[in-house]
Amino acid sequence: MAAGIPGYEQQLLGTVEAIHAAVTNDVSWVRVMELLCDFVGARAADLNVVDSVLMQQMAYYHGRIDPWVVQRYLEEFVNDTVYGNPRASTIYLPMVEGQVMADSDVWRADEMRAIPFFSGLMHPWCTWDSLHAWVRRTDDRRPWVALAIHYARAHCPPSAEHRRRVALLLPHLRRACNVQDVLAATQRHSSDLATTLDAMKEAAVLVDRAARVVHANAAAHKVLAAGGGIRLDVRDVLTVDAAEPRTQLHAALAQCLSTIALLDRAMPPPVARIVVERPGRSPVVLTVQPLGRGQRERAAAVAMVFLATIEPATSDKLDALRAAYGLTGTELQVVDALMLGKNLKQMAAERGISYETARTHMRNILAKTGAGRQSALLALLRSLN
Repeated sequence: MAAGIPGYEQQLLGTVEAIHAAVTNDVSWVRVMELLCDFVGARAADLNVVDSVLMQQMAYYHGRIDPWVVQRYLEEFVNDTVYGNPRASTIYLPMVEGQVMADSDVWRADEMRAIPFFSGLMHPWCTWDSLHAWVRRTDDRRPWVALAIHYARAHCPPSAEHRRRVALLLPHLRRACNVQDVLAATQRHSSDLATTLDAMKEAAVLVDRAARVVHANAAAHKVLAAGGGIRLDVRDVLTVDAAEPRTQLHAALAQCLSTIALLDRAMPPPVARIVVERPGRSPVVLTVQPLGRGQRERAAAVAMVFLATIEPATSDKLDALRAAYGLTGTELQVVDALMLGKNLKQMAAERGISYETARTHMRNILAKTGAGRQSALLALLRSLN
C-alpha cells in the first residue's frame, strides 16, 4: 500500500470530497464508509455517534457489513461490554481523540479467540483485527464520534500504512462532523438555508439555475462589490466578465439540473472549481456546491457558490518556504503558480514542461513540506509570517 501507487491521490481526494459532501446530505455516510474502506484497504467500516455521558448508541453508519451482522451486533454486543464486545471499556474509553489503535494492540490472538465477540461474530464473518479511533471526543456535551475499520484475516494485523491512512482521514471526518452539528443547530431554529450562510465567515451565495443570486452573505457582498471581473448585474445575476470562466459557471449550474441530480438526492454532480482572474487584484476561485433535492426546494436555488480570494505568494513567504523546507527554485515557481489559482496543467503549459514533470515537482513539494495535499500546502503558506 505504498503512497506512490497509481490513483492514490485521486482515491484520497475522492474520499475527502465525499466526507465533506456528507455534511449537506449530498452523499450518504454509508457511501463515505464504502469509499473509506477502499482507501484504507479494509473489508468494512462503521461510524458510530454515541452519547458522551451514557455511552448509548445514537447513530450507526456502516459500509459493506451484512445487515444480519449489523442486527446481531446491535442486539447482542453493543451494550454487552463484559462478555460480548469489550472494545468500549478496554479500547475506546482509555483512548484520546485522534489516536489509532488495533484490537491486536490489546489482546493476543489466543485471547481474542476466547472472547465471544471475536470468535462468535468477527471471526466467522471473515474479519479478525480492527482499527479504532475517536473522531471526536470532547467534554462540551456534543455526541462522541467513533470510527472502526475492520480488516480481513489475510490483512491482519493492520500495517503501519493502514494506520497512516486512517489517521490521514480523521481531521476531515472531525471537521465534517463539527460542521454538520453547526448546520443542524442552525436549521433547528430556521429551515432557511440563507440563515446558515449568514452565520458563515466564508463568502458564499445561493444561486438559481440562471445564476441569479437568491441570497448572499456579508462576506460575499464584499467580494462582489470589489468588482474587477466578477459582480452582480442589475438583475442580481452572478456575472463573470471573462468568457471561459463564465462558460464554466453556467456548465456547472446546468449539471446541477441534470436528470441524475434531480432524481437522485444522494448522488449530485461533483463540485466545480472555477478561477476568475481580476486585473490588478487577486484571483477569485468559485466553488460550485450543488444542493440536495430537499435543499433546492426550500431555498429556491440549485447551488451554493463559495467565493475565495486567492492571496499571491509574497517573496518573504516563498523565502520562508525555501529556508524551512529546502524547496528548489523550480518548486517555488510551482508554489507561486498554485497560489495564483493555477492548476498543474496550466503550470506546465506556462512553463513549457510536461504535465508529468509538473506532477513530480508537486509530489516533491508535498513530501518536503509534509502537507499531504495542495489545500494543506496553501494553508501552510498562508500561516507563514
